[in-house]
Formats: sequence, C-alpha cells, structure tokens
Amino acid sequence: MRNSEAVIIYVGKAKNIRKRVASYTPSRPHDMKTSQLIQEAESIEYIITDNEVEALILEAKLIWEHKPKYNIDLKDSSGYPHIRITLEEEFPRIFITREKKSKVSLYLGPYTDVKSARRAVKLAIEIFGIRICRALPKYRCLKHDTKLSSRSAALHSKLSNPMQIMNGSKSSRFARSFSCFTGKCSEPCIENITKEDYRKNVEKAVSFLRGNVDDVILDLREKMRGASSAQNYEAAKIYRDEIASVEILSVRQKIDREREYNEDVINYVRADGIYFVQVFNIRRGILLGRTKHEAKSQDEPRKFLADFLKLHYYSAPMPEKIILPEEPKDIRVLADYFGTISGKMVELSVPKAGTKKKILEMLLKNITHDIGAKCAAELIELKDALGLSSVPIVIEFFDVSNISGKWLVGAMVQFRNAEPDKSNYRRFRILGVPGQDDFASMQEIVWRRYSRLVRENKPLPNLVVVDGGA
Repeated sequence: MRNSEAVIIYVGKAKNIRKRVASYTPSRPHDMKTSQLIQEAESIEYIITDNEVEALILEAKLIWEHKPKYNIDLKDSSGYPHIRITLEEEFPRIFITREKKSKVSLYLGPYTDVKSARRAVKLAIEIFGIRICRALPKYRCLKHDTKLSSRSAALHSKLSNPMQIMNGSKSSRFARSFSCFTGKCSEPCIENITKEDYRKNVEKAVSFLRGNVDDVILDLREKMRGASSAQNYEAAKIYRDEIASVEILSVRQKIDREREYNEDVINYVRADGIYFVQVFNIRRGILLGRTKHEAKSQDEPRKFLADFLKLHYYSAPMPEKIILPEEPKDIRVLADYFGTISGKMVELSVPKAGTKKKILEMLLKNITHDIGAKCAAELIELKDALGLSSVPIVIEFFDVSNISGKWLVGAMVQFRNAEPDKSNYRRFRILGVPGQDDFASMQEIVWRRYSRLVRENKPLPNLVVVDGGA
C-alpha cells in the first residue's frame, strides 16, 4: 500500500487479494492502526508469487528494504556485522562491516557478538600480516603505530638499521609504514611479499576466522620454540602471547562439544502497545549473545511473533533450533520459509517443561527488568490469571458513591506500572441519571471517560476494573 506521495506504508501477503482488500473497507470494525492505514492508503500494488514461502521471502525483503510505517518497526534492526575479505583487491584486506555491497568479496558471518568478531579480526591481521591501509601507500603510514615496540626488534632483527630504510633507502621504491616495524603488516606496498604468498596468508586467516585454530596454534608454538632455541626471547614472548590470545578466543568452541547444534531462545512482553523482545543466542550449549528489540504493534501475539521471526531472521544468523513461548501463526509455513532462506532444516518448538522452559522464564525476567516496571512480575501474573493479551501496565478503576441516595458522584483512579498515578485521577458529577441507580451511573462515567479518550486520540488503558456492587 502507498500513500498520496507514493511512499510504501504497508507490505503484506494474502492468498486472495480480493478478500484481503475487501477486509479494509471503512464500514468494518478495525483497530486503531488499521483505521489509520485505511485513511492514509491511496493505492495498492501486488506481486504474484508461485507459493506461500516465496510470498513470505518477498514480504520480508520488502519490509526490510522500505521499513513501511504500518509494519512492525524493530528498533534494533540494524544489520548484523559480517567479516569482509576484499578478494577483488590485489592484496585483500579483512575488516568488520554491516553492509554486503560487493559481490566479489567474501563475507563471513553474520555475527551476534561484534566484540568477539573484532577481536578475531585483530588477531588474524596481526598473526597473518594482513594489510590495514585502505589503499596501498606510496608514503609512510602513521595511522596505527607512532613508535617502535619490542616486536620491532624481535621480528625485524635482520635489519641492521631499520631507521635507514624508513628514511628512504634505495632498497624500496616506496617509504615503509610504521606498522611494518611492529610486525602487523607483511608489507605488500614495498613488495616484501609476493602476491601468491600474501594470498596464502589470507587463506590461512579465513580458515582461522572460520574456527580452525588448531593449525594456527601448532604453527605459533613451533615458531615460539624456534625463537627460544635461537635465544630470541622477545620474539618467543610475542608468540607465547599470541597463542594465549588465540586460545582465549576459541575457548567457547572447546567447552561443550557434545551439543553440535545452535539454537535461539525468544521471549517477549507486550506492554502499552509495545512488544519488548529478547533473543538468547546459544551456540553449542554456550550463551554467546543476546539481542533486544522493541516493536510497536497492535497485532495479536501469535501474528506479531510470526512477523517478528520472518523479519528478524531475514538478516540474523539462522540456528538449527528456535525455542518460543508459544506457536506463531502459520508455523509450518514459517519453517519452510526458514529452510528456503537458510538451506537447512530449522526446528521451531514450544517447551512445556524442562531446561528450555526455564530459559524462557529467565528471558522473561530479563525483559521485565528492562521494562523498568517496579512490580512487573506481579503484573505478568495478573495478565496470565485474567487471560489478557498484554501486560496491564495501565489499569483504571471506577466506583460510584452517594449520600442517602443523593449527591451522586463517580471516581476513577489510575495505576501505571503498579503505582498510583495521581495526575490521572478523575472525579465525575453524575449528570444524566435521576435518583439512585449505581449501574446507570457507572455506565455514564465509563462512557464519558473513554469516549473522550477516543475523541482526543489518546491511548486507552490495558485493563478497566469497575465496582459491581453487592
């Protein structure tokens, strides 16, 4: 759907276009979001696909690209980081990116933990001598190092006078980067390494970044022993530190080899028209990361959950298992959709007991804490007890009173996050009820309260409680 300025404001899929469009007629009852969408929409376009899975993929792609106003809006929907290897360059670079622009570059990921990805890239660059300059420099680069370190002497002890080369020796057509003297670069800019050997280093770096660290550790240990035998203790110390760094980086891969699959655990809380979602990323039994999302939506929970899943996993890493608090709408179609975009079978499950159920409950506690509601745990219990679709963050209570059948008056108090919000207390004079009639009086004040909120386009409470009398 597009508005008067031809901007896409909503993307959806339907098995029957005619019925779907007819459902948006103004004469039918709609929630506030749909009513606003009907008023704003000026034109409708549609694309025919071969099956429902293709429709889901196209829908997710269009929502991701255009971020329509009336689709769910994930506040944490920036692209997940990838590691890019610029294979299109003569001497490739390795760095973190959130965009996949090049069709020639190799991309690893996506990664849920950007800090771990950055540490891995930093180690790969230092161990395998990958260049860090955006373009091969013709002049000395001061970007990364401004003084020589102990690594200089260790890895460049073969140079009788390194400063002579830095100052413009005829041994190079180009002035050298300071980073070469700290061992961080293999110096392709001064032809200190052939293109073939540099590419081999890049291949080793890629293998390392894919988790194959055993060969790297063996190689570093061999170099450390060689340096120690040659009494080059500075170099031996550097290799020892690099071995420790690699082992720390890979320790999570070694902790739990029994569980070879990856899984995500997802839970949410709906409060005040906003869905607060958290995702635990569990890899081989180890919690590696967590992502948080907020989305404004008036959709019922199962539909929202389906929309969230297809949009989230359009860009996020796809695990083998997804643990959910309840079945999303069209769960079988979703499973086929995940299989199509990831190329592997994805299991969606709703645990009733056991460890997974406890993790879901732990997620719920985390979300509750983040929402900041002081008594949110009790509110969640109230939601479950009353069978509500969302947590009653805003509750309004009504009562009427009189003195000897005269002086009828109504009152309303409001609680927000389980605390009294006295700025929203209201008192009503009963105007249209003759005599003593508590039910008619209650009808009047409730009508006056909410007809005014609707008229002024103000948010309604999540729960209304009225005193029904004896």
